Amino acid sequence: MSKRSWNLNIDGEEHSVIAENKCFGCKLKITIDGDEFVLKTPLFRSKNRKEPFRVGEKQCMLSVEHGKIDVIMDGKAVSPVEC
Repeated sequence: MSKRSWNLNIDGEEHSVIAENKCFGCKLKITIDGDEFVLKTPLFRSKNRKEPFRVGEKQCMLSVEHGKIDVIMDGKAVSPVEC
């Protein structure tokens, strides 16, 4: 299981994104500003996936590659918050 979090500044407002890869990658839990979403996928697709999502009016992408989770905004990876 891996868990990462990001603080995104979009149009002057702070937003939080937390992503957790659970159950050997077959379930991905995303929390955006306190709202939880669970994305399930078959195990054969679990290592590499891209999931689009919106924060406010901004289009973002959650990228999972070989268990590493990244948030992509404006075509660039956003630095995660250090835990």
